[in-house]
Amino acid sequence: MVNIDLIIHEEQPKLEPVKGQMKRCIAGLLGIDFTAVNVKAKTNEELGDVGAGEAMAATAIALLRKKKRRTL
Repeated sequence: MVNIDLIIHEEQPKLEPVKGQMKRCIAGLLGIDFTAVNVKAKTNEELGDVGAGEAMAATAIALLRKKKRRTL
């Protein structure tokens, strides 16, 4: 895994104080460096269930690299 980009859609709570901790936890679970993890929080501008504070949603995008086979 090269990197991962995570977007959390929510109105509350504000994630800024815990984004660094989330990055380190995700990196630890995936076995990658925490600098390869990006966590963003977005609001839904009061639209739908997410905007009403009744739900949260997340989108994750991962960039993968195929390992090269070693030949003898």
